[in-house]
Amino acid sequence: MLAYPNPTNGNLTIELDHAAEQIQLAVMDANGKLVSSNSYSNTTVLKLFIEGSIGIYTIHLSTGTKHTTFKVLKR
Repeated sequence: MLAYPNPTNGNLTIELDHAAEQIQLAVMDANGKLVSSNSYSNTTVLKLFIEGSIGIYTIHLSTGTKHTTFKVLKR
């Protein structure tokens, strides 16, 4: 998996290793508050915009049995 650019101005692209039937994505701010959540299906590229102020955001990505978490800096 590859997420870029990081740091970002808000626009973020996530490239998955393989397409998943169902993908759940959640964006949390530094305080653990849910900023946004999206569902995707049958894709290898996710494009999203991180709403909110400058800071560190945690991205939670779930593709069935695989769960990934990573941090992104919005500047």
